[in-house]
Amino acid sequence: MSHSTPQVNPRISSAGSAAGVVARFLKARGVDRIFALCGGHIMPLWMRADAEGIRIVDVRDERAAVHMAQAHAELTGGLLLWSARRPLVITGRGARGAAAELQRFLDRLGALYLDTGESRGLVPDDHPSVVAAARGTAMAEADVVVTVGRRLDFQLAFGSPAVFGSARFVRIADTGSELRDNRRGTVEVFATPSATLAAIVDAAGDRPASVDPEWAAGMRKRHLERVVKLRETMAKASAGSDGRMHPNRLLSALQAKLPPDAIVVADGGDFLSFVRVGLSSGAYLDPGPFGCIGVGVPFGIAASLAFPGRLVLVATGDGSFGFNAIELDTAVRHGAAAVFVVANNGAWQIEVHDQTSTYGRVAGTKLQFADHAAMARGFGMHAERVEQVDDLPGAIDRAFARRPALLDVIVTPEAVSADAKSGLAWDPDLQPLAAWDEAERAWRDQPSR
Repeated sequence: MSHSTPQVNPRISSAGSAAGVVARFLKARGVDRIFALCGGHIMPLWMRADAEGIRIVDVRDERAAVHMAQAHAELTGGLLLWSARRPLVITGRGARGAAAELQRFLDRLGALYLDTGESRGLVPDDHPSVVAAARGTAMAEADVVVTVGRRLDFQLAFGSPAVFGSARFVRIADTGSELRDNRRGTVEVFATPSATLAAIVDAAGDRPASVDPEWAAGMRKRHLERVVKLRETMAKASAGSDGRMHPNRLLSALQAKLPPDAIVVADGGDFLSFVRVGLSSGAYLDPGPFGCIGVGVPFGIAASLAFPGRLVLVATGDGSFGFNAIELDTAVRHGAAAVFVVANNGAWQIEVHDQTSTYGRVAGTKLQFADHAAMARGFGMHAERVEQVDDLPGAIDRAFARRPALLDVIVTPEAVSADAKSGLAWDPDLQPLAAWDEAERAWRDQPSR
């Protein structure tokens, strides 16, 4: 009696097949179990998943598989959080309104925390979870990343494994665009962030967290050391060869005077890069991920009218200020008591840097050192032009006392911002920042890719 040898089709059964790619993708994302009903149409995926060591729970009805998968996700999502050794929470616009629940969640889990421009102020800078100054290291070393109302857009490297490694993601949001973009979560919770965070903490009961205390303490220590170094560096930043002050000297003087509950509005192309890391405040607004510059003056007016009891500081570059400078008239007429500080370097400086380094010449990116203080006084606003570092403290005190007010501060165009250095003035091929672009290339060039 003869037996025929099974004919194996390598196109559908090999590790290099499309099914093999999908199975390895699932395994790399932490999927260790699949609930499904067998059938010829999915058999290549079925067999490659089995070959990769993913357990297949074969059911009798497809509907039951869906219910099992839902129960598994809802129950193991909490387990994922409480078993994490290096958890990291990143928030965005969708987390606004969840400040209390977010801080309780961080305290209970012991996770580290990164805000973004959309969520600055939700967690105070002195909270032990904050590690903003060690952002890159925290993203690279986390084993579980929780996004709360935050898209994985270009500002977060699209969630790429080149930056986040093999971390498993838990995504919480009440809108699809903040839940399922780019890198899917091992667990995805489509619900109100405040209610979700509260429910997770309540469901945990007395369950202990598994955070590595040495890792968390080390990251916090690194963050604090970098913050201290940054403040010291800002306060001593050298003037340019033109004798004009460095933008960081201006920001250092402002930070020394800001009350804890101040609202900071940052605007600009180049200057925004300095403000983003140079000023700490109770609330923060900027042009957002699409770089919609020119929002500074309007944002500041609206913020001041909404919160008349809080100091509103608009820190803007001179180019961005020009978009809506005429609205200073609106601020005066409506009693919007904001302080507008213009870092006047006489240029679209991030573009000047790009032109100089890329093309070797400058064209159409220079401005004049216009007297913005004179214009503001024309609207009946207290305004001063400041050219010397030693004059900053007194000028800031007077501006804070005589709001609305404007300070036109002359700064050197020779200062190169972090954004100019990292690639935001130009477009790398794969990632928005030069360092991330290099990491992405290295990751894609690995033999296993």
